[in-house]
Amino acid sequence: MANRSKFAMSQSWLRPIKALVRCGFNGYSDRVEGFIAAKSYLLKNAFEGQGKDLVINPSLMKISIGDLPLPENITAAKLTPNQLQISWDTSDNTANRFDQVMLLAYDIEKGRAIYNTTGQFRHVGSDTLNIPPASPERDYHIYVAFVAADRSRQSDSVYLGTISF
Repeated sequence: MANRSKFAMSQSWLRPIKALVRCGFNGYSDRVEGFIAAKSYLLKNAFEGQGKDLVINPSLMKISIGDLPLPENITAAKLTPNQLQISWDTSDNTANRFDQVMLLAYDIEKGRAIYNTTGQFRHVGSDTLNIPPASPERDYHIYVAFVAADRSRQSDSVYLGTISF
């Protein structure tokens, strides 16, 4: 029963971000990638507690796994009441300037995910996501990763905490 519950929780948590993790877990291993790889990662790394207290800790989950370098100083900020801005340092000249940012704002409680797998280029230094208005305000968990210009690889994701919209 415990395994069934864990499996069901994993399925439910990943369902709203299925297309995103397909990109983020591309090439995860020789035999597994995409949604199945994301579920495997979640099952092994993101659960805390036991029995009825079993929960998924969003800060332990990744939405992308890979060896593409991440830029320095990635930050998230509420730009307007409905706009999230992600910024990063553009001074790394060794990375491909045309890698693209992948952004996720995830209201886990309501199962509402706003994401973009083809965001701004690395050399731009920032990107935004429009968050639909909600009443009352909702907490969104923020994740960022990068995908190579040729889509051959991606970075590990970074969890940036929560922002209320």
